[in-house]
Amino acid sequence: MTRYPLPLLLRWFASLRAAVLLAALVGVAVPSALVGYSNVEHLREEYLNNLDTEAARTGELVAMSMREPIWQFAPDQAESIIDAAFLDHRVLAVEVFDANTQAFASRKRGDAEGSATTRAVSRVMRQGSPIGHVEITLSTAGYAAALRATMQRTVGGVAIGVISSVLLISLLLHFRLMQPVARLVKASETVASGNLHVPIPYFRADEIGRLGESLESMREKLGRLVAELERSNEELRHSNESLEERVRDRTSDLEQALAKLVRAQKEMVESEKLASLGRIVAGVAHELNTPIGNAMTVASTISDAMRPLIEEYKAGNVRRSTLAAVVSSDTGISILLRNLERAAQMIGNFKQVAVDQTSEQRRPFDLSIVTSEVLSTIAPAVRKAGNRLTTSLAPDLMCDSFPGPYGQVLTNLVMNAILHAFPPGSPGKIVITTEAADADTLRLRVDDDGQGMSDEVRQKIFDPFFTTRMGTGGTGLGMNIVQGFVTRVLGGSIRVESSPGQGAHFVVEFPRCAPSSAAN
Repeated sequence: MTRYPLPLLLRWFASLRAAVLLAALVGVAVPSALVGYSNVEHLREEYLNNLDTEAARTGELVAMSMREPIWQFAPDQAESIIDAAFLDHRVLAVEVFDANTQAFASRKRGDAEGSATTRAVSRVMRQGSPIGHVEITLSTAGYAAALRATMQRTVGGVAIGVISSVLLISLLLHFRLMQPVARLVKASETVASGNLHVPIPYFRADEIGRLGESLESMREKLGRLVAELERSNEELRHSNESLEERVRDRTSDLEQALAKLVRAQKEMVESEKLASLGRIVAGVAHELNTPIGNAMTVASTISDAMRPLIEEYKAGNVRRSTLAAVVSSDTGISILLRNLERAAQMIGNFKQVAVDQTSEQRRPFDLSIVTSEVLSTIAPAVRKAGNRLTTSLAPDLMCDSFPGPYGQVLTNLVMNAILHAFPPGSPGKIVITTEAADADTLRLRVDDDGQGMSDEVRQKIFDPFFTTRMGTGGTGLGMNIVQGFVTRVLGGSIRVESSPGQGAHFVVEFPRCAPSSAAN
């Protein structure tokens, strides 16, 4: 963790010393302040009570002295009594009232206004009946001054006690706590810096001593762990050196094995392509037997019909009936031409497909025409398996791409459907569709209504060497070759949708113009 430098004052306030001093100060000052405040309040109440008592006593004395002057209505005597009361400097005002609360006699000091005062009222009684009352006003300034002096002495005593207590506590904590902790911190920093050879002192019987003992035990264990780690690192270094050598040897072996595997895969791909082409050759050869056989039969018939004409012509005696037989051969000649044209078309389609698949050259072509040519070469295999092949080919889908790999994709998808989609004895239908997905993308769909496939098979169908016909001649490369041609050569994508009993639907989408980086 990164340590950010703090100002000196903030560092001091964040230290343990500041926390201890603050705790001592609060722990001593707060109780002392509370006790001092309580004492001052008690003293203030006591002073005020005493002052009230003095005022009441003075008022009683003046009231007793005013009985006769009020009864005899002698204001002069009352004034003399009031003058005697004013000998007490605390008296600020004396007011005497008769039974009708009419002023009888009074006197006030000149500085009575604005002073802090207390007031007492005493009744003047004669023979048990009130004949007036006296109001005495005393100044509290003397008591306030005495109270302030007492408070100052109390606060000073509390402050001295607090400061003395804090100093004593600080000194005690400094020697008993701060110095030992500082030594432990310094020793811990030494350990943290990586120097594990300096012992940590812990010669005390208190908690700090036990903490030092724990740190010393930790230092010893760290030293042992570091020593073990260094030995392990040394052993690991030697192991790494031998491991690197083994890795180099193993990498060389793997590279050789990979090169062999790549060559084997290319050979198997070529073998798969040749096998596919061989199946096409076998189908075309089988399919050619019918038109060539028909042509040979018709040609033989025409030859037999022409022989009498040739003999009569050589003899110079050509009969009309013989010419009529020759004329009737026109139907046979038409049949002969149609069969030869059909054979020539099949041979032409096969030739174009074979050239495309063996050369893998890029060229402009019409997708529907190439699709028809490829399908014509594999139609015999479809019919031989008892399946029906239907097409929906959109016209004028011109593209600049690789007809050979495209034909290989189409052939493998159809042959995959023949081999895997339909159980033995249960032929079905295969539908080929070509269309424009958008202005720049073409789409090929190969759908069948066969038995479908499980999710496990569907997810692995493009994996190399995955086949459900292991041991029966399947290599597991057909669909992997399809995916390779679609993605690497045509620059497109292929996906399959299928579920058990719902057939399989392969969708190939590729650009009209193959990417320039595509493999040739």
